[in-house]
Amino acid sequence: MFNKCILIVVLIFTIPVFLFACSDGDMLEGVSDKDYEHIYDLEYPKFSLNRNEDFEMLIFNDLLLTGTDTDEENKTLEGIAEILDNNNPFDLVVLNGNVFNSEESQKGYNKLNALKNLANIFQSRNQSFTFVNGEKDGVLKGSSKALVLEFNKFSTFIIADTRNIEGTANYYIRLFDDKDNERHRIIFIDSGRLDDNKVLQPLHQSQIQWYNTVAQEALDVGALTSIIMYSPFNEFLAVYNDGEKNANENYDADGGNDIKGMHEISSFIENDALLTAIKQKGNNALIVAASVDSEFLRYSDDMFWFLTRSGGHVNLTEIKKGATKVSITCYATEKKDMYYFGKVDYS
Repeated sequence: MFNKCILIVVLIFTIPVFLFACSDGDMLEGVSDKDYEHIYDLEYPKFSLNRNEDFEMLIFNDLLLTGTDTDEENKTLEGIAEILDNNNPFDLVVLNGNVFNSEESQKGYNKLNALKNLANIFQSRNQSFTFVNGEKDGVLKGSSKALVLEFNKFSTFIIADTRNIEGTANYYIRLFDDKDNERHRIIFIDSGRLDDNKVLQPLHQSQIQWYNTVAQEALDVGALTSIIMYSPFNEFLAVYNDGEKNANENYDADGGNDIKGMHEISSFIENDALLTAIKQKGNNALIVAASVDSEFLRYSDDMFWFLTRSGGHVNLTEIKKGATKVSITCYATEKKDMYYFGKVDYS
């Protein structure tokens, strides 16, 4: 009887500790390959556009959310909601990497809470959104695949993935005209893969081969392509210095001024294999993000190179925070008229 009492007392004190250890902040961990398998079975999304319609995207990167009740976090979430409320609905919101912070420096860090707070902003406004992996997203308290599975519980989330390709959520969306002809493919590539030492890696050969296949399929049906990924690479520095600055007059970014942080671009990884593939298959826009004090649009090698702005107030860069608007005009006859690039500031 005495031993039973001891056991009951131990359980009374142990169970709350166990429950606390399994709180929401840890619920994203422990996802198996089997859990993720159904994502591979999802069809690549398709959008149909009338002749007078553009495909409009709103892109956020480097939100660096922590799920904590801080001024920076609240200002970021309020800014996102404000932009959505003050604009017509977008065809797609792209969360382009480093959505979540990878440093458990904030007391009460809760990745699942951060994800739900963000996703509910889109869900409550019936706004479609997708996720592109950055190097910080899958590091702490939940892998990138766990993030996709949790996001996918929200009905306005759009995603797909490709089997036997390194990374998470390598997929594309297809834009069709009013005669059901495919006109454009927007290709999302996971460029946030880390090795065992958490060092950022170039794109894997399987990703390059997949891009070659996808781009060739687009060429075969007369469709054009754009690539969206998180991590830039060192070739962006040469394009920043030498590319055409005024190729798209709608964009009101730096215009070639001396911007702090550009030296960081030169230290990024190389992705020569991707550039070689692009030169072989052709591509119209390469849209990437980086949390440095820089943002720019250039035209070089018959392609737009776009380094977008940071969106999170926790990010200490000097650029005014906000989002990037990218519209694609599928019916344009000239490549330079195909895109609209713009900025939307938080208030």
